[in-house]
Amino acid sequence: MKPTFNDSSIALVDRFYYKIVGLKKGDIIVATSPIDPKTQICKRILYLPGEVKQIENEFFTEHMRIPENHVWIEGDNKSNSFDSRNHGPLPMELIQGKIVYSLFPWKSLY
Repeated sequence: MKPTFNDSSIALVDRFYYKIVGLKKGDIIVATSPIDPKTQICKRILYLPGEVKQIENEFFTEHMRIPENHVWIEGDNKSNSFDSRNHGPLPMELIQGKIVYSLFPWKSLY
């Protein structure tokens, strides 16, 4: 899948209002990387706290409940994304904001 954002994208980030109305599946967030605190990441929320994620590989299938105050995030370009499939659920305290508009190229995301 083609990435929603690239290095030349310019986006408008909501850093406050999302805390009042909450996050939902499909939201694109900006967060501090759980691996490198100096790095920001931009990923899509696929699972919310309490939801069950089915994890499959060639050897087994298992179910994982997303812990409270965590979300499961994945990049839109799945073949080239370091995300929850690598580091597990993201603590919500690392979320810095929710992207509401792509200003370049223009795109409404809200």
